[in-house]
Amino acid sequence: MPLLSRRFRPAARPTQRGQVLPLFALFLVVLLGMAALVLDMGHWMFLKRSAQNDADAIALAAAAALPQNEAAAGQAASEYHDRNASEMDYELRFFESGVVGRAVEVHVTTAAETTFARLFGIDKVDVGAKATARIGSYTAWAPRLLPWAIDDDSFAFDTPMTVKVRPGGQVSPGEFGAVDLIIDDPKKGCELASGANDYRNVIIEAVPACAISIGGDIEQEPGNMAMTGKAVADRGAIQGFNPYDVLIPLGDDRYGLRDVHHPNVGVLPVIEQWVNGNSEPVTVVQFAWFVITGYSKDEVSGVFVRVMAGSGATCTGLPSDACPIGEFDPDGISAVQLIG
Repeated sequence: MPLLSRRFRPAARPTQRGQVLPLFALFLVVLLGMAALVLDMGHWMFLKRSAQNDADAIALAAAAALPQNEAAAGQAASEYHDRNASEMDYELRFFESGVVGRAVEVHVTTAAETTFARLFGIDKVDVGAKATARIGSYTAWAPRLLPWAIDDDSFAFDTPMTVKVRPGGQVSPGEFGAVDLIIDDPKKGCELASGANDYRNVIIEAVPACAISIGGDIEQEPGNMAMTGKAVADRGAIQGFNPYDVLIPLGDDRYGLRDVHHPNVGVLPVIEQWVNGNSEPVTVVQFAWFVITGYSKDEVSGVFVRVMAGSGATCTGLPSDACPIGEFDPDGISAVQLIG
């Protein structure tokens, strides 16, 4: 009877052990396959980001050359591609619309080779990206504004001229070329500059200017402002400065700036016309980069130049959204912008 009370433990079946090994091998294959896909997908995502960067850069390079013609834009795209993205294939499409203006769309593609995914018969994967850029011109401006203006009839590029004049050379009775800008007061925010102290602070950049829009009004600053030369000197401007020492030729009579913060460099509003009468408002019709070449106690001379916004020569404005880019104006401050 005691022998009959013992539990019966059947021996393990040989076939059960034989099934464990195939299941474990299958698990390893699946695990390795998943790891392979993860590694390859990481590589593909890296190439995708790289392709997007190249597409953005090619689109911006092409858009910057659009004011000349599409052939020049295509050449600019080709030069960037050959220098920086020769492993990519690319296509360009130019278009224009009332909302976007002149624009270029770029598609880049490359064949990404696989490593572990070859186990599944995947040898290559196509990776691509798309970017769209346009060229336009700022319809408002704020940074590095100087408190002088030029009337539209007198305005010219690459021509030496005096923008702040001495007595005897008035731009209109009682006016000497100075204007009151909108400045950012630490306590009050953006408000109209007033008096000699604000005038000097704008020149030496002790206070930033707020954005002014094309079509908007600013006020004339009456009086000779004989402290002008001292303020320009305190700004750090160099007497007898060659404006082309700070400019990079881009073709089509346009330039880039070697140093947007150079003390001889600033932006002036171009106004419709001077108005007789102290502190009368005048209307802004555009903005232009100005390079100071010389100054005296109450005069400032220099050259207006077409500058392609970039390398820091962009408008952020106060408030931050105060510098929209509108349709391209060949005489305006042009800028390229990614729009897709």
